[in-house]
Amino acid sequence: MELRVMVIDEDKMFNIMANVLLRDTGISDCPVTFTDGLEALSILRQEIAADKVFLLFLDINMPLMNGWEVLDVLNEFEHRKNIHVVMVTSSTDRADKEKAMTYKQVISYMVKPI
Repeated sequence: MELRVMVIDEDKMFNIMANVLLRDTGISDCPVTFTDGLEALSILRQEIAADKVFLLFLDINMPLMNGWEVLDVLNEFEHRKNIHVVMVTSSTDRADKEKAMTYKQVISYMVKPI
């Protein structure tokens, strides 16, 4: 199975640092970054398939579409079991972490900076 890694965060500097970290640690040779959830979902819709696994690093607070809305849409995808999400956010609110972990795709919750 092919692994695709995506970073979805409105902070362009965070996206650059995450890209370097993911490459340096060997997690992905070419992670793709997005500054909004709408664009990321558009690409996911085009690329989702039974033979691809997606690892998303997703922020909660973003313009246009926040992380919660992205997660809600992901629940509607046909191959949603192939999508795994790490929430990466500046929110230290326990309620946010608890809410994130109610989504089946969410495998971890990390507080910035990482």
